[in-house]
Amino acid sequence: MQGKKIISAAVFVAGIFFITSGAALSAQGAGKQTISGKYVLYYGNSTADPVDTVTMLNSYYDAFNSIFHFNDQGPGFLYIVRICDTIQEFTAYLIEKTGKTPEQGGSTFLKYNRPEKSEVIFITGTPQADIARHLFVQYLYSYVKEPPAWLLGGFSLYAENFSWSKEHGFSPASKINPWLSQAKKLLASKETALSPQQIMNALKNDYPASALYPQAWLLISYFEATSHPILKRLLPECVAELRLRGNGTYTSADEKQNIEIFTSYIGKWSSWEALNEDFARYAAGLHTPSEILRSGMDSYSQSRYSDAATAFTEVLELEPANNTAAYYLGLI
Repeated sequence: MQGKKIISAAVFVAGIFFITSGAALSAQGAGKQTISGKYVLYYGNSTADPVDTVTMLNSYYDAFNSIFHFNDQGPGFLYIVRICDTIQEFTAYLIEKTGKTPEQGGSTFLKYNRPEKSEVIFITGTPQADIARHLFVQYLYSYVKEPPAWLLGGFSLYAENFSWSKEHGFSPASKINPWLSQAKKLLASKETALSPQQIMNALKNDYPASALYPQAWLLISYFEATSHPILKRLLPECVAELRLRGNGTYTSADEKQNIEIFTSYIGKWSSWEALNEDFARYAAGLHTPSEILRSGMDSYSQSRYSDAATAFTEVLELEPANNTAAYYLGLI
């Protein structure tokens, strides 16, 4: 049924349209098409080099799969990615598909019940961090029907901090993740702070994504960085069990069952108390540029100039354009 819109069947959550209707998709529409590796790319005249774009897409898949190890060959279908030339085209396409006007931004992920129909859509010029976030969501949903909310949200933000270029491949987009400041702000408030136990047990709609996702990102960063021998193994061992549930293809277990893989690991091999304490120490030891700057200014006011210079230098390594740090460093 070409041209049929999906009306009142889309729910917008954290940059994702969940489309639950069984209505047929409309035609792919006008535009050019490139197929390479695991992706089919639809694009218009503003996409200067579609070959580089699909190379980037496949590189992101390989990066995600180096963590989750689902299938090196892909999910058995081509991922759909669409680049719109203008915000008007982007908006019109989403209205056609969902019956709703997008609330913000120029990128999104349309999730259908059938993962092979889902697609990432963005406007030419969209920051690569936004694209990376949606590509990860598309990747995970292609293998796991209902992933734990913290795993989906935390890793989608984790993916933002890597930038791809044709010349250098992947490299960190910045020396400090921009979500650190938001995560620490949330943790500092009794109203918004979530413990690791709350984060890992959260269902999709238990907490606002704006509160859950940054703290989930910080928890994932902790699991990646911790020297605790048992907690260090949580992600690889639990992801392996998640993968085995779907025989490496598609895990159709419900969200609670998938959450239990991770929470039962804590109960079997460690304790929530140990995780809460170790995570709190990790978070307290991470400092944002603004915190380091404030420490440097305090040291400067107390005539501890060596400590102040160290702090200001660190700020400039993280934020080369920080004029305040440069000014005070010039006074020393």
